[in-house]
Amino acid sequence: LLSGVREGSGYRDAVLPGLVVFGVGLATLVAPLTSAVLGAVDDEQAGLASAINNTAARLAGLLAIAILPLAAGIGGLDELRGAAFAAGYERALWICAGLCAGGGLIAFLTIRQSASVVVTAHPSPIQGCSQRRPLRGTSRAVRPARAGSSHSHRG
Repeated sequence: LLSGVREGSGYRDAVLPGLVVFGVGLATLVAPLTSAVLGAVDDEQAGLASAINNTAARLAGLLAIAILPLAAGIGGLDELRGAAFAAGYERALWICAGLCAGGGLIAFLTIRQSASVVVTAHPSPIQGCSQRRPLRGTSRAVRPARAGSSHSHRG
């Protein structure tokens, strides 16, 4: 969709539809991907897995910014306008689309769910899954009222 943006194109008609599709794609894919990465490791390794996931995402973005203009043929332009830039811009978007499709195909062919997923029930909002003992100040257990006690009302 964004490859159709030309000089003089209106934002609402030419740019906004592509950005909406891009935003929906990010919102739909990034959270499940992050959950899959973090769910594939033990709780003790979740911090390391998160760091590796973030590093890979940032590195991919930096490489795209550095390499994509060269691959699209706009790396050596003196001015970022005109027919040469428009052709390079469209070529860059098609390269990105091809890389996304290739990555999706590779993921489809190689990622398999081999381990069962275990749902972890959190004992409370302030106690994490990997904590083995209560947090400070939360060591007292709250006991429910017994049937027949003075605090129980049965109407």
